[in-house]
Amino acid sequence: MVCNGLFWTLDFYAYFESGFKKVNTKDLKHIVLLAIIFFSVLPALLNTKVDEFSFAKGFSMNWLSVLYIIGAYLKRLDLKRLFSRKFLLFLCLMAIAVTFIAKVFIGDIWYWYTSPTLLCEAVTIFIFFVTLDIKKTGRLFRIIQRMAPATLGVYLFHLNPLLVKFLLKDGFESFVTAPIWLFPFLILGTALLIYLLSTLVELLRIKLFAYLKVRHLILKLDTYLPFDN
Repeated sequence: MVCNGLFWTLDFYAYFESGFKKVNTKDLKHIVLLAIIFFSVLPALLNTKVDEFSFAKGFSMNWLSVLYIIGAYLKRLDLKRLFSRKFLLFLCLMAIAVTFIAKVFIGDIWYWYTSPTLLCEAVTIFIFFVTLDIKKTGRLFRIIQRMAPATLGVYLFHLNPLLVKFLLKDGFESFVTAPIWLFPFLILGTALLIYLLSTLVELLRIKLFAYLKVRHLILKLDTYLPFDN
């Protein structure tokens, strides 16, 4: 998954960016709708995975590409005008409820990242924060500006096969014997801890790359191997 993510970031990103510039908003909307229907809604309703496209429960470059297409479409919309934050919260809560119900009556696929309800939750939360009015001179903006570049790194790092094998796998067996009321705190606390550690590693990576002037080297390489738009 890490290799897929890095390959996608370094290679396909440029092709996607170039291609989307030539697609009008209406056509892009149709692409998004078809992608969601065929790769999210139908597999979930039929309780079947899409092996032919290797979506791997959402841990794949293919699903990352679908999400990127959705993001490219959302970027063209006036989200603040189209969505109220109350509606977004309501939609998110409804999606959470449907996720639990569908898991019971249909299957575990509704817990996968490709699930339409999980996708709905992610998109509504994303739009909710996009619609917030955050002052560029405020402390919150500075925190976001500092933490945001580490997002993709956290995604790639926290499910690194070596990390899973030596640290995460069977690392939380003791939770089974914990009191039931403690479960939400253990789960949320563990998730927060993993996020903070992953963010720390990624921020250190960013500083290391800055020290080694990796960006400068990449730009220099790009002059020898230019990507023609």
